[in-house]
Amino acid sequence: MDGDSTLRHSIERALELGPRVDARRIGVAVRDGVVTLTGFVSSYAELQAAEAVAQSLPAVCAIADDIIVDLGLHGVRSDPNIAARAAAALRHDMTATGLDLRIVVRNGWVSVSGTVQHWYQKNSVEAILGRLRGIRGVRSEIAVHPQPEQYQYIQDGGPSGPRG
Repeated sequence: MDGDSTLRHSIERALELGPRVDARRIGVAVRDGVVTLTGFVSSYAELQAAEAVAQSLPAVCAIADDIIVDLGLHGVRSDPNIAARAAAALRHDMTATGLDLRIVVRNGWVSVSGTVQHWYQKNSVEAILGRLRGIRGVRSEIAVHPQPEQYQYIQDGGPSGPRG
């Protein structure tokens, strides 16, 4: 087996062993370390899990994700329903409380924009939204703008505690 065939086999095997992905509905192609994922999944969370499996292998250079989220008749949610659940989920999560974010839902796609101070906040918001049932995907335009530390430095260069 050459390198691409070995990598394809490794990804297929990892997808089969992973509990969060139905590997029977996902195709894997590899060329020069670039992985193309195709097929259908029943949720955005399953699509993310398939991507994570492929990204976990060190020989993967890049991923082309052509997987389609097929919610089926029972998985489809209305945009107002998704928007309400997204807002509620963010309101009830400690890492997202008090953030100035805007959510727009269109055709099952959740778009979120705004500014946060820390990367963990951005990652947390994206993960919370990505777990919502009935969505086709998440588009994030969250910017991270750290605020300067609010410490006053004394002559020896050490912090003296918060100002203000």
